[in-house]
Amino acid sequence: MSRLAVNVRYLEMIFKIKRLFGVCAIALGLTAAPAFATTYNVNLGIGAGSVQGTIETDGTVGTLSQSNITDWHLDLFDGTYSFTLIGNGSVGDNSDFLLIGSQLSATLTQLTYNFISSGVALFQAPTTGSGKTFFCIEGQACSFGSNQFSVMGGTDINTLQLSAPQSGLVVFGTVSAVPLPAGGLLLLGGLAGIARLRRRKGAAALA
Repeated sequence: MSRLAVNVRYLEMIFKIKRLFGVCAIALGLTAAPAFATTYNVNLGIGAGSVQGTIETDGTVGTLSQSNITDWHLDLFDGTYSFTLIGNGSVGDNSDFLLIGSQLSATLTQLTYNFISSGVALFQAPTTGSGKTFFCIEGQACSFGSNQFSVMGGTDINTLQLSAPQSGLVVFGTVSAVPLPAGGLLLLGGLAGIARLRRRKGAAALA
């Protein structure tokens, strides 16, 4: 192959690499797009009872507000009665959520509550304040104690279960795996393409 042909091939490769870098830049821009929903797994033992299931957020990281909790599916057991709380984002919605204070927060992998002051995160059927079936994360606002998790699967207050006293930042929900954002996948594909083009350029130069 003549030197002119090699130079033409080289320029073509450079053009393709630049185009791939443009795709990568777009991919990086996509990763800065608004967060996607995040589902946290909950598995708590509370006294003789338990709370198991999922809580979904809009993907916000940091301090959460009430509107950041978008859905939930929580199986409650108070040692005697069972009940499933289904959130606003699902068919069969049968409960509501109330958040008071700024102690509820999230990372990419954990849902946490800081038991440092009064406040509450309350999931309850059929509505909050009904005095019926609930899962409560309480600073000092559920009236059954302070700095505890509590669960009631039925409507009999005698079956209410309380956790041991809590203090500081407590993790009560986790994400089993963090998926790579679509932009990240696109970026990896672009880098793989660049590597292939470089190998081809090296082979052409040796021909």
